[in-house]
Amino acid sequence: MLVPSKNTNAINVIVLTLLVVTSLVRGSSLTDVTKLQSDLLNGYNKYVRPADDTYQPVYVNFTFFLVGIRDFDEVTGKFAVTAFMSVTWSDSRMTWDPTAYNYTYYLPFAGNQVWKPNIILINPFNSVSKVGEDFMEIRYLFNGGASWSPGDVMSSACEIDVTYYPFDKQICILQMMPWGAPSSEILFISSAEKADLSFYAAHGTWDLVSTKTKSTNHDGLSSYIVEITMKRRPLFFVVNVVLPILFMAFLNSLVFILPVESGERVSYAITVLLAIAVFLTLVGDNLPKTSEPMSVLCYFLLADLIMSSVVSIITIIGLRIYYINDRPVPGWLSHMVVCLSCGSNRKRKLTERVTPSPDTVSPPHFKFDGVEENNLPQSRKIATGRSQITTVMNVKSRLHSDISIFDEKPEVDPLPVEDGPTVTWHHVNHALDKVSFVGCLVWMTVVCLAFFVTVANM
Repeated sequence: MLVPSKNTNAINVIVLTLLVVTSLVRGSSLTDVTKLQSDLLNGYNKYVRPADDTYQPVYVNFTFFLVGIRDFDEVTGKFAVTAFMSVTWSDSRMTWDPTAYNYTYYLPFAGNQVWKPNIILINPFNSVSKVGEDFMEIRYLFNGGASWSPGDVMSSACEIDVTYYPFDKQICILQMMPWGAPSSEILFISSAEKADLSFYAAHGTWDLVSTKTKSTNHDGLSSYIVEITMKRRPLFFVVNVVLPILFMAFLNSLVFILPVESGERVSYAITVLLAIAVFLTLVGDNLPKTSEPMSVLCYFLLADLIMSSVVSIITIIGLRIYYINDRPVPGWLSHMVVCLSCGSNRKRKLTERVTPSPDTVSPPHFKFDGVEENNLPQSRKIATGRSQITTVMNVKSRLHSDISIFDEKPEVDPLPVEDGPTVTWHHVNHALDKVSFVGCLVWMTVVCLAFFVTVANM
């Protein structure tokens, strides 16, 4: 007699367990599904809405799944997204007992076999078209619940606001309605307040800010609205549009530093003017051809274009002034040039009339009859007699006449007063360059600050 081993016993247990489990599991076969479909469609009219009470509407629930932003054209206003929806309703005609059909709990039908709501996009970009195709299946549960997931590239007309381009934010709407059915027959209900982003893929140009979904009932018409808010990623436009414009505006002011003798001033100014005009054309091609609203960037470019035009005009006038040689500079213009030259040309060399003091004048050196200069005899015995008295009187007379020299102010010829430097037309052009250079920098600074402050307060 053979004794079963331990391995044999283990195998027997596994086989027995599988037989018990498989006996408890039952699945529908092709025959079961075919019979169920035939029974459900027998006498079914797809043109009759599934309402047990004809005075009650069919409630259609929506859930919006956003897959990605397909296209957004600022010029034409075209907005396209890739999306699909989960649309559910209840149809009492599509109920069955799962146990009667070998535990069949759900059954798919083609879109053209059963009733479904005719959903249209009422704000399309081109023409009105229905949402969903007939090949998209509708799945029914045994309790009559229907689930339909139509998906497509939905294109709508969006109202563009480019006031703060390229730092703009756009709000686009997709609005759907049941074609030919009032709200008393079909009523759309939003199952969520926001779109489902489980399958969303980010866009390179636009950043998704928020989504909003809602259902409305206006004038007896039910609608389902999807609101998508997105913000432009501005880095590309800042690097390729805004910064080059700022640099060209700065280059405008450098024309006044360029030497006049180089002969390149006019060509330089006109080149910068044409470059700004080209950028104005490029920006205009990417914006809608409307006057309301106007982009702040357009005003910024226009201000730079005006400044560049004024710079070109001042450059031509400055060259004309520089080469004037046949007439002098008017007095009022000379005074203005001197005032604008930081005071350097206003300093004139003024000389004072010199009045020497008596201390600085040396008395004349003289000598007479034994009397040294400036020394009178302290003690001297004057001899008696006429000759001696006469001698003394002569000495006093000569001393009196010589000392009188100290009481007279010597006549000193005044030094000639030098005139200030002569102002030429070259000086006038130099002063004009200074004023224009500073004015150009101030204008550019004010315009740039106004642009960025306006955008920052968006």
